[in-house]
Amino acid sequence: MNKRAESSDLLQWTVIYVVIFLVFFAGAYFIIDRNFDNAGFWEEFYAKEIARVINFAESGDVVMLDVTRATRIAAKNGKNAGNADEVFKFDEEAGEVIISLRQSGGTGYSYLSDKKIESYRVELVSGEINKDRLILVIK
Repeated sequence: MNKRAESSDLLQWTVIYVVIFLVFFAGAYFIIDRNFDNAGFWEEFYAKEIARVINFAESGDVVMLDVTRATRIAAKNGKNAGNADEVFKFDEEAGEVIISLRQSGGTGYSYLSDKKIESYRVELVSGEINKDRLILVIK
């Protein structure tokens, strides 16, 4: 009997199981961390809604959207929610809206029209507490 070979086989399988265990839980941690405050869901929601608004807007329209939840999640994740460029990005060359409520990454969604965003800003609604509004000027 070769006990040394049996013990090395046991050690080898133990190491394999530990590595598989660590990979599984690292992946689970990544998924839970990303979706803990539903930032991924709200990024996708706002990206799709803003793209839909841009698709249906006419030239010269001024569009106002309530983005209170997005700015609150972004602020909670360490972003400057009052700075529209940190949370909302418009890639006019690619025709894409990019919403980033987390420190890294973001969610983009394409719009089909060839309209340009002349300007955009986030402002506090006058007379209301805790309401933020994204104002888009379509060109």
